[in-house]
Amino acid sequence: MAIIIPKQSRGGGFMKIVMALVILVILLIAAYYLFFAPTPAFDYIAPPTVQETQQLSRFDLEPGAVLDSSEFRALRKINGLPTGGTFGRPNPFLSF
Repeated sequence: MAIIIPKQSRGGGFMKIVMALVILVILLIAAYYLFFAPTPAFDYIAPPTVQETQQLSRFDLEPGAVLDSSEFRALRKINGLPTGGTFGRPNPFLSF
């Protein structure tokens, strides 16, 4: 006696068509917004920190007023000039 296994039908053709249409609609919407949508009137609104930076960039520095101030004259040097040192041996490939 032979065992007969019926071939399973590959249904879901309707579901494949629906998924293809959904993907096509998503791609069309993305292409519209990427290439054809009108651009907004403004691209960027500056935060308040950028506005403060613009005000600081217009600041006029007077070196004479800074150098002649009593606060600047009260400053004292803490460290002297840096000195050159010797680091390591003259030939690091020499053995001990």
